Amino acid sequence: MINKANYLKYLNPIQTPEKNLTKDEKALKEASEEFEALFVKILLDSMDKTVDRSNNMFYAGNSEEIFKSMLNTEYSKQMAKNSDFGIAKNIYEQLSKNVNNKK
Repeated sequence: MINKANYLKYLNPIQTPEKNLTKDEKALKEASEEFEALFVKILLDSMDKTVDRSNNMFYAGNSEEIFKSMLNTEYSKQMAKNSDFGIAKNIYEQLSKNVNNKK
């Protein structure tokens, strides 16, 4: 059974050997993961907007909205780093062709 505390460990990380990457390739991999994290954050924020918390007796108002946004940011970073949505992988594969071909 997967609980909320450890569900991220069941997602598959992107399989790119770090030791064989050049400095530019590492930077490209990091940038592609950041882009994927941004995309996932947009998805999480959109998902949260569908939940009506205003009628909840434990709703904390604006402070809860700020915290939830910060929490979604961290979730998205971890999900992009430890999972394979395919966005970062595809961006990396497409752009890495041009990294080593610079003249």
